[in-house]
Amino acid sequence: METLRRKNQLIDQLLLGQVLHKQYIPPINQHLTGEVAYFLTPSHQPVQPAPALAAINSGELRPLGDGLFGPDSSQSWGIK
Repeated sequence: METLRRKNQLIDQLLLGQVLHKQYIPPINQHLTGEVAYFLTPSHQPVQPAPALAAINSGELRPLGDGLFGPDSSQSWGIK
């Protein structure tokens, strides 16, 4: 339920003009794995991964097509 509530809050922020971004954070050494972080612009507010992924997978967002390998690898999403 908490993820759903936060996803809905994220959708509300996107309706107000924010854009959701995904950022890969490389590992600090070769024995660790990297992380994926989500944040909004222009506010630069961090977004937890669970609500970000819930919003992306909900069909309510559109990829902005800024991935290196086409729209399926988008790193930014806006509201449809």
